[in-house]
Amino acid sequence: MAGLVRVLGAVLAGTALALAPVSEGGTAWAGGGPAIGWAPCEENRAAECGTLRVPIDWARPDGATFGLAVARHRATEPARRIGVLVVNPGGPGAGFVQAEAKTYFSEEILARFDIVGFDPRGSGGSAAVRCSADIVRREPLPAPRDQADFDRLVAYNAELAADCRRRTGPLADHLDTVSVARDLDALRAALGERTLSYHGVSAGTLLGQQYAELFGRNIRAMSLDSTVDHSLSTGRLLVGQAANVEAAFGAFTRWCDRDPTCALHGRNVTRIWDGLMTRADRGTLRDPSLPGRVLNDFDLATEAHLGAFMEPSYDWLAKRLASLESGGPGPRGVVRGYPGPEIREIEHPAPAACQDWKLRIPDYRRFAVYAERMRRAAPHMRTQPDRQAFVLSCALWPGTPTNPQHRLTVERGTPAILLINGRYDPAAGHRGAANVRRQLGRGAALVTYEGPGHGVYHRTACTRQAVDDYLLRLRLPADGSSCAPASPAGARTAPASPAPARPSSHGEPPGLAGISGGDGRISDDVHARQAGVPSLLGEPAAAGADRTSGKARGRIRGEVRLGQGSRHLGAETAAAVLPEGALRLHAAPGEAVVPLQRGVARRAAERLGPKLLKLRRAATQLISGYGGGVPGPQ
Repeated sequence: MAGLVRVLGAVLAGTALALAPVSEGGTAWAGGGPAIGWAPCEENRAAECGTLRVPIDWARPDGATFGLAVARHRATEPARRIGVLVVNPGGPGAGFVQAEAKTYFSEEILARFDIVGFDPRGSGGSAAVRCSADIVRREPLPAPRDQADFDRLVAYNAELAADCRRRTGPLADHLDTVSVARDLDALRAALGERTLSYHGVSAGTLLGQQYAELFGRNIRAMSLDSTVDHSLSTGRLLVGQAANVEAAFGAFTRWCDRDPTCALHGRNVTRIWDGLMTRADRGTLRDPSLPGRVLNDFDLATEAHLGAFMEPSYDWLAKRLASLESGGPGPRGVVRGYPGPEIREIEHPAPAACQDWKLRIPDYRRFAVYAERMRRAAPHMRTQPDRQAFVLSCALWPGTPTNPQHRLTVERGTPAILLINGRYDPAAGHRGAANVRRQLGRGAALVTYEGPGHGVYHRTACTRQAVDDYLLRLRLPADGSSCAPASPAGARTAPASPAPARPSSHGEPPGLAGISGGDGRISDDVHARQAGVPSLLGEPAAAGADRTSGKARGRIRGEVRLGQGSRHLGAETAAAVLPEGALRLHAAPGEAVVPLQRGVARRAAERLGPKLLKLRRAATQLISGYGGGVPGPQ
């Protein structure tokens, strides 16, 4: 598993901080001196980077501190500036501000807000959690078949937890989202803002909800895209998420039925899928694109979920299934990724993730009960693989969660909050967003994107306008409004209606109510502070290839290997999230090996050209271990 980017900001000139008054229930941290020493970011001098010192333990504000990595992109029209828009894209935000904010947000948002992001504690440049890569390489399959498999997972989690705690130090005990929310309010005060606007995606919605609970009166506006429901029990989480991915599968099969460009058009796609699952059960499903690889049912579900449902790529999935069925040539699949043998230490999301979730699976017998319930909710997909892996990790993680699940309760005086969610989001299900909407009560609104995919702000003009109008002018769309979908075949955006339609009577997909978000092996709803990064296994790296270059030498923690003509996360996205700005792109035989650092991300992207397809924050949506890859060529 690769780590996350280190934001090289200016060091805080002093350790004392003076905070503005906070809402009731907040933690005031008094002091004097400058808060953040800003300087141009090393990798993008159009942005500013800095470091904010905050307490490791907010219950002991005068105790030890650590540096919170921060970046901002100033409003391009200062005379019309509204204020600060803090963004959490589902992982570290400082790198996002440097690498992606200008292309993600509309011109008017960029003109009128200072866009600010920070790496949540324990991630990226904010005292990242460190764990042994060797232990992670020995991770068992998160799909136990008997008690012996289950016991191996228990032992693995115990060993990993102890190692991460030893390497990381005291901060490892203070990584819950409550602490991150207090960091966010400290950042607000350090910026000199009475209130802030906030845009959170996926895991960032959990931080937004927690901030609204603690500091609601310090919010000007808050938009939550692809919402995590933090109120669910173990069973509801697993079964509801399985229903989510089953609904996403149904949307794919319906597209294939009606679209003649689908490689399986005119055939019974569900029957083909079920046949492949049966072959996977028998151990006879071989990968034509990777000789020697045999897929199990968990592998196949992972391919569909991560390869085609998260960032819709239906065209790829149809071709992939056709290739698996026939044994003929076709696109590469999603494969299991681990840190390379030269990597000794990685960043891992579990120590932070599991402080927010109290989950219980005492033995294999209980897991088998949940597995059967998931299979009833998802007769074709069987499970949502990321959610299953996440639940097993946190259910077996030692220690007591410090911020367990609870119903969302915002304080009186909190402004209206906007939620926007995809109808067929396989990770942050629509029913979960609707459940959070109900918890917020009067004044909130939920806008539905009537299509697939995880993360919807960027999908169409309609979804963008719904969020922009609210953030810019505080115009809350009608609760229950909807936006028409873009093409799911593989295009990222498509023309859409200019504004959200009025409330729709569109029925919910089948499944259990109350579903939650999840990305990557430890899942997206836990990546608010600890986004995972994929190791993409294509062709092996060239023998003796140097994996470091320039100032990155000796600091490399991760890599991405590219196969011939592969589709992979874009260079800028990768550079924004990979460890300490250092990355090697290993090409297939005959292709160049391209060194990539954040400072040369754009040039590297230009050199690779069409071989890279930027998947929206793909690296925060995938994590090493199962699910650590993206599809191959189409």
